[in-house]
Amino acid sequence: MPDCPNCGSPTKRGRRSLFRRLVSQAVFVCESCGLKMAVGRPYLSIFQGYAECPRCCTRKLVRLNSRDHVDVMSANPFRRLLGLFGAPLYHCIYCRYQFRDWRKREADARRAPVLKTR
Repeated sequence: MPDCPNCGSPTKRGRRSLFRRLVSQAVFVCESCGLKMAVGRPYLSIFQGYAECPRCCTRKLVRLNSRDHVDVMSANPFRRLLGLFGAPLYHCIYCRYQFRDWRKREADARRAPVLKTR
């Protein structure tokens, strides 16, 4: 179970309401400060602004031109349908998973923006 981001104390599983069961997998409650944290469901990730790996939820992705036959490709029918419509192919650098997503990658923080000077 995750530690509380507010005070660092251990958390325990909390009860979920009917609505909370639809939108979250679990709720954790801090034992000392009472902070509640919810872990969202994976199917709600389609409303995020950037693409992320369906397996490990990281946003550090590489865009591929063609499929790599060594690594595992997503068998999700929705992701295969995206391939028919020309969605880009992404590759997760951590779990070596390939999938298609219509969203763009998150900007890499290591790349410094180039500023034009006169």
